[in-house]
Amino acid sequence: MLKIEKNIPMPPNWQKHSTRKHDEIKEALYAMEVDDSVFFHDYQEAVRFRGRAHNYKNTLRDFDRNFAIRTVDGGWRVWRVS
Repeated sequence: MLKIEKNIPMPPNWQKHSTRKHDEIKEALYAMEVDDSVFFHDYQEAVRFRGRAHNYKNTLRDFDRNFAIRTVDGGWRVWRVS
């Protein structure tokens, strides 16, 4: 069962972190060239990164790139393949 806690103040501007992270992902996706890769220790972060690329490909006309994810020593890596 989850522990419910009361009177814990929420930090202000919580969306700034999310927006900044989103912008970092978008910048990386646009900056990557074929055969460039990004390393992730956390599988969910790697999947999120590749998923964002997939979403951009499906919704943005100027984003025609493909990415692949593979397991490597110590984590996961996402490559731009085309």
